[in-house]
Amino acid sequence: MGHITSIPLLVALLVLSTTALEDAFLNLTALISLKATPGSQQAQGALKRKADEFATKSTKYALTRNSAIPSSIPKGTYVSYAVYFHPDCSLPINKALTSCKWTRKDGNRNTEVSKLSDNPGDLKGVCDAVRTLSLAYGIYQDTRYATGALDILKSFFINPETAMLPNLDYGQIEPGTQTKKYGDKGRPAGLIESRCLGNMFIASQTLAKAPGAETTLAGVRKWVSSFVEWFKSSEIGKDEILSANNHGTAAAFQLAAFYTFLGDKTSAAAAINNFLKGAYPKQIAADGSMPLEADRNDGFHYSLMNLYMLINLAGVAESLGISMWKAPAGEGRTLQTAIDFYLPYAHKKKTFTNKGGQGVQLEPLVYPFQMAAAHYGDSGQKYKGAIQAIAKPSYNPTNQAYLYTDMSYGLPSKGVKRENSSNDESSTPESKISKTDGSKRKSLKPAST
Repeated sequence: MGHITSIPLLVALLVLSTTALEDAFLNLTALISLKATPGSQQAQGALKRKADEFATKSTKYALTRNSAIPSSIPKGTYVSYAVYFHPDCSLPINKALTSCKWTRKDGNRNTEVSKLSDNPGDLKGVCDAVRTLSLAYGIYQDTRYATGALDILKSFFINPETAMLPNLDYGQIEPGTQTKKYGDKGRPAGLIESRCLGNMFIASQTLAKAPGAETTLAGVRKWVSSFVEWFKSSEIGKDEILSANNHGTAAAFQLAAFYTFLGDKTSAAAAINNFLKGAYPKQIAADGSMPLEADRNDGFHYSLMNLYMLINLAGVAESLGISMWKAPAGEGRTLQTAIDFYLPYAHKKKTFTNKGGQGVQLEPLVYPFQMAAAHYGDSGQKYKGAIQAIAKPSYNPTNQAYLYTDMSYGLPSKGVKRENSSNDESSTPESKISKTDGSKRKSLKPAST
């Protein structure tokens, strides 16, 4: 099989659904050069409707200070709690937090713990609003969008009264009285909650020529620099970087995206190369499975989540001249091995059984199969056949992905839903992904073989 050599595929995973990813890498050149094209009008229309909503909202963008957050934690600190932990007692949760031991139950979300802090939602809301407004400004040059995005950036990252401190010292705090490695602080796992920032910061570069943007973006870069310094020097950050599973992938993506935003391509490349030499060879087995993810309670979700992040990271790598699509993940293994692992599942020759009994949705595999065809070729149409086996007639690949690319490869020419709903976030994560080539919109077709 051949591979693309002349058309760099830069991948962007734009939005998190409840079953997949959130973070993304966006090609800065393409973002600044966005133009309306016939094939992307629906997605751009949906983006504009959402941007109009954000531009007219009077939402306060700051971290919410819930009553459960200890007063000893400084104002402006991001706080979240580890939702897979459950108390070993029957006390009310506010008392159980400090009166009994807690135990981690993988995949079993504690909804009461989720209510202890609104900060995860606060951060996602900022990412969504700034990204949407920035992309819309890049296309329509409507100053309302730029003003809205810049106001949010100033409030959340610059204004000392409302800004988030540049650390995640208290991300995913482990509740309970049991002995904890990081004491009363959070855990390395909390850093996965900040991964939406990478895409958001890069998207904000479309604002560069907007009135007042220079000062604001300079302030944002100062915040990002401080956050990166904390990420690389704190015990929590260093341990997350060394994680072998999807957390290590997310850490590599964040650092590469942050350095790209700061204009430090050397450090961005180093973050990726360190991952390729460290965690990456531990992630993909000879058969293409991801044991560190598959062994989880909801193994299919975490395996697919990591696959998406690997493809996403490959987009950052490609922008830096690193071919992660070819990079070895152990003897005879590459990213293609991980994607091909799912082919028999698409054709229902195999069935994936989650330990926790969770159901498995195959449609999100459309995107990895499309990207494999684009990078490795599809002369035997194995990817096209797999796509056709799992894509339902109502499959909706429109969305922000269509700002950049035609993701129709393998999909039926008739019966595919092309019109977006008023909510431009579809339920399938692969509809959130785009491929860019500079400022030109490209069709996603298989590489020559």
